Amino acid sequence: MDDNYYKKIRDNSPMGYAYHKIILDEKGEPCDYEFIEANSAFEKLTGLKASDIIGKRVTDVMPGIKNSEFNWIKFYGEIALNGGKEEQEQFIKPLNRWHKVNVYSPKKYYFVTFVSDTTKEKLELLKLDNFFEIGLDILSIANLEGEIVKVSKSWEDIFGYKRKELEGRKVIEFIHPDDKEKNYNKISNTSENGTSFNIINRFRCKDGSYKYIEWKSKLYEKLIYSIARDITDKIEEKDAMKELIDFSEEILRSSDEKEDYQKILDKLLKISGAKYSILNLYDENRKKAKTIAISADNDDIIKAVSIVGYSFIGKTWDIQKHYIDEEKIIFKVSSLHDTFMGEVPKSVSLTLEKLLNLGQIVIVKLLNGNKEIGNFTLIMSKNTEVKNKGIIEILARQMGLFLTRKAMQKSLIESEKKFRHYINNAPDGIFVVNEKGNYIEVNKAACEITKYSEEELLSMTLMQITPKENHEKLVKEFQAVLNVGRVYVELPLLRKDGVIRQWAIEGVKISKKRIMVFTKDITERKLAESEMIIAKEQAEAANITKSQFLANMSHEIRTPMNGIVGFLSLLETTELDETQLEYIDDIKISTETLLAVINDILDISKIEAGKMEIESIPFDLYSAVEASVIPYYTSTKEKGLELYLHIDDNIPKTVIGDPTRLRQIITNLISNAVKFTDKGYISMTIEIEGQTETTIRIRFKIKDTGIGISEESRQRLFKPFSQADASSTRRFGGTGLGLAICKSIAEMMNGEIKVESEEFKETTFTFVVQFNKIDREETQTNFKSLFFENENKNILDIKEGLNSELRILLVEDNENNKKFFVSLLKKRGLSCDVVEDGEQAVRACTEKEYDLIFMDCQMPVMDGYTATKIIREFEEDKRHAAIVALTAYTMKGDKEKCIEVGMDDYLSKPISIHDLDEKIRKYGRTTK
Repeated sequence: MDDNYYKKIRDNSPMGYAYHKIILDEKGEPCDYEFIEANSAFEKLTGLKASDIIGKRVTDVMPGIKNSEFNWIKFYGEIALNGGKEEQEQFIKPLNRWHKVNVYSPKKYYFVTFVSDTTKEKLELLKLDNFFEIGLDILSIANLEGEIVKVSKSWEDIFGYKRKELEGRKVIEFIHPDDKEKNYNKISNTSENGTSFNIINRFRCKDGSYKYIEWKSKLYEKLIYSIARDITDKIEEKDAMKELIDFSEEILRSSDEKEDYQKILDKLLKISGAKYSILNLYDENRKKAKTIAISADNDDIIKAVSIVGYSFIGKTWDIQKHYIDEEKIIFKVSSLHDTFMGEVPKSVSLTLEKLLNLGQIVIVKLLNGNKEIGNFTLIMSKNTEVKNKGIIEILARQMGLFLTRKAMQKSLIESEKKFRHYINNAPDGIFVVNEKGNYIEVNKAACEITKYSEEELLSMTLMQITPKENHEKLVKEFQAVLNVGRVYVELPLLRKDGVIRQWAIEGVKISKKRIMVFTKDITERKLAESEMIIAKEQAEAANITKSQFLANMSHEIRTPMNGIVGFLSLLETTELDETQLEYIDDIKISTETLLAVINDILDISKIEAGKMEIESIPFDLYSAVEASVIPYYTSTKEKGLELYLHIDDNIPKTVIGDPTRLRQIITNLISNAVKFTDKGYISMTIEIEGQTETTIRIRFKIKDTGIGISEESRQRLFKPFSQADASSTRRFGGTGLGLAICKSIAEMMNGEIKVESEEFKETTFTFVVQFNKIDREETQTNFKSLFFENENKNILDIKEGLNSELRILLVEDNENNKKFFVSLLKKRGLSCDVVEDGEQAVRACTEKEYDLIFMDCQMPVMDGYTATKIIREFEEDKRHAAIVALTAYTMKGDKEKCIEVGMDDYLSKPISIHDLDEKIRKYGRTTK
């Protein structure tokens, strides 16, 4: 037989069948199981639909199973894991039924259950008395005549009757008159055809009140067995919610604010059973509360207030802090005096309490979302409690939302009035048009500038006041407004008198099919612009002519000037006395100055003529920077200035751009810094501002401690032929073109330049330029920073006590740093061997013993840390060479790292000459 045959048997079996998979926790213990299959008999027995439970866990389907007295999960888990079969009979609380379960495991982790309902047998075994004591719900048995045979103890708790008072009486006696016919028909049908039935009716309690009861009944051997539960709260809440919804809609439709407040309080009185209700609204800062309205179940309060001579409506109170801090939405307060925030004299409060026979006082927070906007104060009669707190809380939230909406509507109306006032009094024409271009609203200014009346415009379209040749453009722009929401356009429009005027038109989409059009007559402005364009073109043409002339003249002057410079160089090689040599030096300086002026004029002419071009070639950025800075070493030294240069570690060595123009900017800025600084220092810092996959923007910052620049002078600093002031030209010379050229070059390199300065204080020029990244990876020279200062001091002191045959090794990969270091040692009467990386340093130390090694830490091939470790390993008992680290890094822990690998000391770049001298003194004495 095939699988379908067995499937049919299983699906049509009267015994409940289900197939499951056990679920284990992290410790491998059964913690849950999942439904895989179930037949229709299982559905009928358990009340669970297969479609609702397949693929779900039992703890999701029957959450109460974990609290069951019998541990079903453990029971099934042992069989699923260990095999075998078992039979168990238990009372299933969630189903109120007795089930016999036969279980076995077809394979590990899976088990099959066959379920049969044994409630009937169990009832006979346990007897009816025991069964009726088990159920927490309302249990009963009645005969076919409708007489009550037996009820559970829960009837006494829920309805207030003793069981003996009910047994023998007919059920229909206790049913609400309006529900009797419906109940009779149900019972009659059950007695005829033996089916079960479910019904909801109102059942009378001993105190005369009614409770809503939901019954589930079934006929068995001429007796009706029923299980029921009290759903009064659920029904009342549902009715109250419907009533609240209807009430909220009624309030929202209302336009009488004062009447709305009264209706809300009246509704609150009805729901809560309070004697009086008061509405207080808070200000925006929740510091003050204002009493808006009072409601009462009679006019006693009005009489009482009249007697004490005190008015509450419109009164403003300080909000007590504990009202705001209270977490509950509904809470009690101690007295009427507390309710009035202490603002009402205590004698008045006590008088009112006595006159009105007041009981407890309850505060209900009025909420809009989580924001507290006010409160309801409920004053109860003595010995009464607030009813329907859950419904009151819902009402408070709904009314909080409603009152906020009302306030917004009021604000919207006010805003609408202001908007209308603005529209009607606006100096510009304002139109509102629909999606077809028909005018549906216009203001006074629109009528004035078009010369049409309001009635005429409202019968027209945009096309009718637009010349025909502009119709296509108008349609295009109109559609653009509908698509993107906002469009500005300038168009000629036709007035009623036939005059065409130029209009600025801005269309704004204000709804799906509405556009607001703002119009302004710009005819005079357009005429002025046309005249300005003509004047500008004439001026630019004259400027280009001037620039071309200057460029040609500059070239004509440069040719003979180059000859003069050449012959001066030749003349220097002949025999000349000191006076003649001095004259030649003066001529050379004047010639170089004149050439610099000519070059500036040529550059500014190219820029103004639009003929300056920016190259895009790969170049060594570090070399370009060094070439721009190092020439100023001598001039800064002569003035006693310190010159710093620092390049961030992440700056690439090679980029694509224009090295010549970059050097031109750097040279100009450093030249100015040297020119205007008499003491202190000049520093240049280079760092990355930002980058993409293909480009990098680099920031250059040149700072000096010179004479500074006033705010007035800064305004004209980057304009051609301008300097900080006229005295600068007389004192320092120059054309005033340099910074203007720098600004233009920076902008042509997709960058910018700016200055920060105060008169008589330091000045900082910052420029940013953009380069393209190079495709291939370049080995970066670890030139990080240099530091130049006046090193003449202390040289004689250093020479004293030093061994001129001191064996020094410099390990450094940067050419400029090598030259600089060797030069410093030479001035101190010392020399050194120089290698370029750690590997060469190790080789040098194996071939020769050194007294002092200056070791750069970051180098290609092998870094200084690794080299030091190797040197220390092969030294063993040999003479110990002092190793001083040279590094651009100054982060916390760098010094410790150097010492850890075996270095003796540490010098941080930029290298201070003072610190260098100190190391030489420390490790270079004649004593060995």
